[in-house]
Amino acid sequence: DLPDNEQVHATEAVAQAGGPMKTAKIKDGVLIRMNEAGERTEIPVDFKALLKGEVPDFIVQRNDVLFIPGSGAKTLAYGLLGSIPYQVQDGAGRSIR
Repeated sequence: DLPDNEQVHATEAVAQAGGPMKTAKIKDGVLIRMNEAGERTEIPVDFKALLKGEVPDFIVQRNDVLFIPGSGAKTLAYGLLGSIPYQVQDGAGRSIR
């Protein structure tokens, strides 16, 4: 929800939502905006460039939706990495699990 009479930038809205997930395709974001006639407009947003300050931030309007899709490949990779057991060695070279 947007506060009344206060402007919120896209970067602030993403931060307030907890930021993008580590499996997000942040270069492939979309701003979904409805105009006064009820027509839907989808505007591509490169959130990676936006968060780095490489492109201008913009004000989010009431009823805007900021969508950052997930990456199936990243999700699969993180899932596989999480299933691999790992070993850590202590200072004496002994394995600790």
